[in-house]
Amino acid sequence: MGSILSSDSMQGRKTGTPGITKAEDFIASEFRKIGLQTFNNASGYKQDFSMIKPNQLSIEATVNGIGINAQNVVVFTSASMLQVNSGSGYKKVHIKPGANFLREAQQLLQVNENAFVVVDTAFSRNFPALNRLKRSSFKTPHNIIFMLTQNDPEDFEVNVSHEFEEQQMANIVGIFAWQKQKRRVRHIFWSS
Repeated sequence: MGSILSSDSMQGRKTGTPGITKAEDFIASEFRKIGLQTFNNASGYKQDFSMIKPNQLSIEATVNGIGINAQNVVVFTSASMLQVNSGSGYKKVHIKPGANFLREAQQLLQVNENAFVVVDTAFSRNFPALNRLKRSSFKTPHNIIFMLTQNDPEDFEVNVSHEFEEQQMANIVGIFAWQKQKRRVRHIFWSS
């Protein structure tokens, strides 16, 4: 299996190449041969999904009517144009000194609601790391706005525009089930 997947015909299994499709088909065929079950009784082993790569075109932000440096605002969104203010109904969250900044930020990105996150300036050195998390993400109907500021804004406004490159991807998932005292299920997972 390893020699086939590493062969030149698979083109390094690079995303977007015919080689990745060949690799997906090969792995699904191997899963079928050894009798693996599909995940959630799906019709096949392949699970298609897409990721987006944002390119921020512009951003403007104010707090209490005063302009904020664009470097102090990071917006996670799937919307090409987003206008949010303190009356938009976003949940306000604080990341305070002493917190594990990146862990809390990553947890907030998993929440299924719009959020405005006030990040204490104690995290000034770590704040730019949020941009690395923006490199590629799943489409989501929710927006998360992180703002680095000393004060808790009573009034804020953020206007941001993005363009997105969408990447079609797939996972190949098979399940191997066995019985031993208690039923256990083990997932075999291939991501392309």
